[in-house]
Amino acid sequence: MTVNQPARMGNAFLTKSVRAADGRLEWYNWLGEEKGRPLEILRPTDRNELCNIVRDADTDGVPVRAFGAGHSFNALPTTDGYAIDTSELNALLEVDIPNARVRVEGGIRLGELVLLLDMLDLALPTVGGILEQSLAGAIATGTHGSGLGLGSMSSYVIGLDIVDATGQLRHLSARGNDPVAFDAARVGLGAIGIVYAVTLQLERAFNLRTTASVTTLERTLGDQRYRKEALSHRHYQFLWSPYGATVVTLPHDYAGERNAVSPVQSLQRDRSRRP
Repeated sequence: MTVNQPARMGNAFLTKSVRAADGRLEWYNWLGEEKGRPLEILRPTDRNELCNIVRDADTDGVPVRAFGAGHSFNALPTTDGYAIDTSELNALLEVDIPNARVRVEGGIRLGELVLLLDMLDLALPTVGGILEQSLAGAIATGTHGSGLGLGSMSSYVIGLDIVDATGQLRHLSARGNDPVAFDAARVGLGAIGIVYAVTLQLERAFNLRTTASVTTLERTLGDQRYRKEALSHRHYQFLWSPYGATVVTLPHDYAGERNAVSPVQSLQRDRSRRP
């Protein structure tokens, strides 16, 4: 059995593909619970390569599915046709600092995106708890963070560049010619096309103030206190260990914009600290 190089972020292996005894590839998701048997795993490095792969597959009548980190707990990314690994589609394409917007390729991992935005003094309004996910995968599956007043990650998407089933690149937006298709594609589960690039509406980088408290489960759930707390904070979490009565509450509140440091200033500061 031959093991191919898996996609990974840092030291965390996210997906795995192996060569089975019959010669076919077998692709496994992050937890190894879902398996596909693709003809090939293809890794486009730019928009043209992605379009050409889909166009050729359409001509040959071969089904195509794309995957990012393989974090989905279901069979969405599995295929017996061409599997497209989007991990090389991770570039920052456009930056609009005054309007706090960026356009970025959909294969970028959330952890990489957060660090990149931080250098630009920008931030996602909210993010899920798994930073190894790809951006396109996170929005396509409705990933969300905490905060009743905040939407899912898909709600901060204002534009999508999608490769359709014929290999054509389509731009979708709320103000475009097909806002219904745009809404469908934002949490499209891969059914509308392959997301090549995403335009995001962001916020200025900000600080959060967190106050941790220890209380009881009865007090947290009683009189729906958890809901009242969630409504009064930007983010609210409570952590409970089963078979215990102790709860740790974690409200997070906006504490103002972070002191802006330009990428150039940051680079100069880092260089000045070097021996």
